[in-house]
Amino acid sequence: MASNGNIKRTLDEVLPLAESLPIKDKAELVQRLIGEHSGLNVVIDNSCLSGSIIGLVNLMSRDEVAETLIAIANRVILEGKISRG
Repeated sequence: MASNGNIKRTLDEVLPLAESLPIKDKAELVQRLIGEHSGLNVVIDNSCLSGSIIGLVNLMSRDEVAETLIAIANRVILEGKISRG
C-alpha cells in the first residue's frame, strides 16, 4: 500500500494511473522506483529499433512483461557470472 502523508493508496488504485502515463513518464517512474544505484538503467531512444521495442512492450500483458524482465535479469546474472569466471 502506497502512502503520501495521510492518504494511503493500494497498488490497484495506483496502477491505472501509472498505465495512463506517457511512455517517458513511465520510464521515469520505473527509474525512480528502482533507485539510482540499482545498476539498471531505463533508456529510451528515438531509433526505429527502440521505438519498435517500446511498441511491442506496450502491447504485452503484465505477465508477458514480467516474464520478459525476469528473462533479461537471468541473462544479466548469467553473463556476470561468466565474465567473473
